[in-house]
Formats: sequence, C-alpha cells, structure tokens
Amino acid sequence: MGHYGYRLFLVRARDGMGRKNLDFGNIAKRHFADILHEDISKNLDETLKLEDPPKILENGSSAPPTGSVVRFTAIDRKELELRLDFFHGPFGEGGTLIDPEGEDEDQDVEGRALSNPYRAILWFPKTGTAGILAVEARGRACPYRRILASLKYVHSTTHRLFVEAGVADRAAVAHFIRNGVVRELEVTSHGTARDGDVLTDRIKMVVKISGASKLQEKMREKALQWANVQWKRLTNQDARRTLAKELTETAVGVTIPLDFDDSLLRIDGPNDRKRTLRPSRDVGEWIYDIADYRLDDEKWFAQVSASISEIFPTIAASEGVVPPS
Repeated sequence: MGHYGYRLFLVRARDGMGRKNLDFGNIAKRHFADILHEDISKNLDETLKLEDPPKILENGSSAPPTGSVVRFTAIDRKELELRLDFFHGPFGEGGTLIDPEGEDEDQDVEGRALSNPYRAILWFPKTGTAGILAVEARGRACPYRRILASLKYVHSTTHRLFVEAGVADRAAVAHFIRNGVVRELEVTSHGTARDGDVLTDRIKMVVKISGASKLQEKMREKALQWANVQWKRLTNQDARRTLAKELTETAVGVTIPLDFDDSLLRIDGPNDRKRTLRPSRDVGEWIYDIADYRLDDEKWFAQVSASISEIFPTIAASEGVVPPS
C-alpha cells in the first residue's frame, strides 16, 4: 500500500553564494514572492534537466549521464503563498516499460525520465528571513532538493533559496506516538562496560514490547516525554546515554551494567504507518501523513496550507518575522 504525505522545510534567501540571509519583503526592492511567481510562470512546461556529477567506470570510461528532470506545470498564488504542480523523475537508469495487460508493445526507457506528479507550497512572510517550503512525499520519495536546484534555471536575479532545516510539528509527532504502538526498543553501545573492560565489538540489544501491556504504556510515555519536553536532536553524548539508560531500564525492569550510547524506538502508528524514532537524529525529517491515496489538488493544498499556518507562528515568534495575513 502506498503512502502520501508531505515534508516541511525552513528556507532562506541569499544573494548568489553569499552567507547573509535576506529579508523576503525587500529583495531587489520587491517581495521575493513577486519575483519567484513571475520567473516560474514564464518557464511553465519547460523541461529542466539536472545532471549528476560525471561517473567513471572501472575500465576508466565515462558512465552514461544520470540525473533527474523537473517540469513545472502550474502555479497559483494565494497572497504570499505560491502553490506549485510539477513533474519529477530520474533518468539514466534504463529499463523497460511493460504493459501489464499485454496489449501494447514494451518500450525501452533508456535515457528517458520516468516521472511522477508532485506538488509544493512556498510560504513567505511579509517581512523577515524565514520561509517555509512544503513538498509532497510519495512513500519516502520527496524531491525537495531538486525543486530548489531547478529554480536556478528560472531565476531572473542572482538571489537563491536554501533549505536550512527540516521542520516537524511537535503536536504531529506526539499524536503519532500517542496513537501508535511501540513495538521495539534498540540500544547500542560503542564504549566500555561499567567494570572498565573495553568493548572490542559494538554491542546492540533489542527488546520486543507487547502491544497491550503496562510496559507498552510506560514506553509510550517515555517517547512522549522526549517529544513534548526535550524536543531536540540529542547531540550531547551524556544526554543520549541518559535517555538510553532510562529506556532500557523501563523496558527490561533491571539495571544493565553497560553504558548504551544511543537508542531508537520502532513504532507502528495510525494508517499502517511505521516509523523509527531516534532522538540523536533530526526530527525535522518527519513526513506528515495524508492518506494511502493521492488527494486532488484542492484538498491537498488546503490541508498542507492549514498545517503551515499552524506551525509558522511558532517560527515567526522565534525569528521576529511578520506572518502573511
């Protein structure tokens, strides 16, 4: 079964390869939404070819070129929000297109891009340096980097958009945990045992968690504490070890004489969606689920726009920016 959703990203505008984040409300004496809307509109239905770096085969010869294509097919503007329809697909892998009904002849797709339709929203503030990019996800595929890379072919100025970080709504993550089932805890150690002996090999321990049990409730509560209270990527080694220790002792009920360095929880959530939560990994990689089928444009854009509207005030407050009206 396929899954459809979207990802959110914090974006900035800079001039060329400069490092200064620019005010979206005053770029080349205009709002960046005005500039970008005009540039994309002039290049609708154009095939934008994004080639990968050249590769050399083992025999020293050059490998066939690979990359992907992007084709913007529609753009709609709602105040300072740009809504995009586009196709994206890789080329260079080769293959054969087969009719499952056996009625049409096979088609060789060598050198052609097998593309899929996607949608995206670019949401800008009236003033300030923080914007939001929302990009449709089909399963795990989400071509957000290809969108920004393709824009360099349509820009009329030297100003560019850059992704600074992924964005995850705390409420969305907590809802997934609260309505899911923690199936498994995995902890790993790369250091030393508590008696001082050096561990020559990486140690991994996996604990299965029963679906309907008091332990399930405790593990879910521990995950919610991380999502609701800590809510950050644990780059500090001591913080990671502390959380791994708490999760392990909760799961097994006894103290293990090892200092585990990292932990992860495998959770079965609503709509048959399975996720792995690793506190040491950026939670901004979160995919917001929509359905197991593709919504029409009106519903998709409305739902994603509403989600951005909910999360943007938090970003605006931290950035000191003015949200769109």
